[in-house]
Amino acid sequence: MQGARLICFDQRDVQWEGDRLMAFLGEHAPETMARLQAGFADLSAREASEQASMTLAELLRLGNSPARDRENRNLYLMTNAIDAGHSYAGADASASWWRRNFHMYANVQAAARPGSRVFVLAGAGHTAVIRQLLDSDAGRRAIDVAPFLAD
Repeated sequence: MQGARLICFDQRDVQWEGDRLMAFLGEHAPETMARLQAGFADLSAREASEQASMTLAELLRLGNSPARDRENRNLYLMTNAIDAGHSYAGADASASWWRRNFHMYANVQAAARPGSRVFVLAGAGHTAVIRQLLDSDAGRRAIDVAPFLAD
């Protein structure tokens, strides 16, 4: 393909800033911390089971589904209200994740100029946010990957 090139669009200089949130939970809300840790353990066990029992095409369809996107975004929203009205430890941690994804999406926007086609490959936690940004972007159009994921 003429003009084809590979571009890394990740922004690892912008990380999830959860230290203050975790410190707050540990000190002021250990029951919430326990629920959060149990939720992550359940998610990890479920994903391990899926990876052991599903084909690659099935895993990719699942990972790109609206339900899984919503679940991924919810991981950051479930702690968003922690210490609201005071330190906003939860909201600041959530915002740092969206900030990284906004930086990544800016790189996608720069590559996806009028008349061009780009293929974006990222982890499900990122694509859950990036797909939502793309859906809102009047200057770009997404093509669903599902039809290309044959068994």
